[in-house]
Amino acid sequence: MRDAVLATLSDILADDFRVPRDAILESARLRSDLWLDSGSYLDLLYVVQKDFGFVVDAAAFDSVTTVGELADFVVSQER
Repeated sequence: MRDAVLATLSDILADDFRVPRDAILESARLRSDLWLDSGSYLDLLYVVQKDFGFVVDAAAFDSVTTVGELADFVVSQER
């Protein structure tokens, strides 16, 4: 399940946020390595909620800093 989530997140980051695919690593930091500013970060929250079908408080999402943490966060919300 986590691998599928990572693949979907990679597609979202590459297609919707124009992040180069070779930069999308589990250890990549969303803000500093993938260049997501605060507006893009909120847009990512919206897209993730829409694509994965759950609603989450933005404050809970603030602790997510890397692609790997984002994958873990999505998996935890799908349970």
